[in-house]
Formats: sequence, structure tokens, C-alpha cells
Amino acid sequence: MAKALPNRAKAETLSLRISPNLKFGLELLARMEERSLTTEVEKALGELFDRTPVDVSYLGTMTLENSGRFEELCFFELMTLIYSIDAPTRLIRTAILLPQTLTQREMAILDFASEQPQLFGDVTNYFSLNIGHEGLLIELTKEYFKSNQPLDLQALRRNWKTINDVVDYALDNGHYPEKIILV
Repeated sequence: MAKALPNRAKAETLSLRISPNLKFGLELLARMEERSLTTEVEKALGELFDRTPVDVSYLGTMTLENSGRFEELCFFELMTLIYSIDAPTRLIRTAILLPQTLTQREMAILDFASEQPQLFGDVTNYFSLNIGHEGLLIELTKEYFKSNQPLDLQALRRNWKTINDVVDYALDNGHYPEKIILV
């Protein structure tokens, strides 16, 4: 079994059920290419993500029209635009680019944060520079902030555990806890 590369992020676990013939095929392919099952699955998913186009009109609140203004993008690029090891950044980016994919819990976090003035911010650039698709990101970000208060990522990070605890409590009990302390 191959060892993980030294600087590689810790892998996540995914449990899934597949048909016996697909599993057999995957095992055969892994043997033929002298790779692990995990490597074969990662390779297949990477190839799928690279060749799956994402229509620009699906992004944001789905009111954006491309009309040739924006480059086409594939799912891998979209995933790269959103992904961050920082959970608050990842949440804000998802809310801007794919708000229709937010879970109830994620929407509750954003709703709670939008009611807390100490979490408000002025900066509305939540994306790295020079990552591609800048025009599209700028337009989608402007669209998002027409109806949403900009949040300060530093304040979100400082209060992330508390925010999550408050939202979990509210989802379990139907109301926020009586005393909430944000720093």
C-alpha cells in the first residue's frame, strides 16, 4: 500500500454502495494500472469533474445571462473556486456561487450571522486573486450583496464554534439560546 505524500492533506472517508460488476471492474482496472482502488476512484472523479460543464446561468440566483461574456467552466473549476480549508470562506463562496445547494444548517448559519452587527464587514472579495473567471466572480458577488450583508471573515472565524453551537441549538430547540456571546 502506498504511503500518503508528506504534505498531502488528510484524506476524507467516503462510504458508498456500488453494484458488484462495477466493483469488479474497478478492481480489475486498479490491478491493470497498478493503482489502489482509492486512486482509481479519485482519478475517475477527477476526469468526470474536468469534463462536466457548468452553465453560467445555473450560478448565483440563476438570473445571470452569459451572452458570451464569460468563459465556459467545468465543474472542477467551479469546485476550485469554492473550495477552501477554511469553513467560513467555503460557506460564503458557496452562498455566492451556488446558493441553491446550501443545506438548511448552512442557511441557518448565514441567517444568524446576518443578524449580528459584530460580524458585518466592508470587504466583499471572498475569492483569491488570479484564479480565473474574475469577471464572473465579480458579477456574482455584486448580485449576492444586493440582498445580503457583507460579513467579516475574521469575525466569522473567531466566532465559528459559537455560531455553529448557536445554530445547532436553534435547530434542535426551535429558538436561539437566551445568552449568546460573540467576540
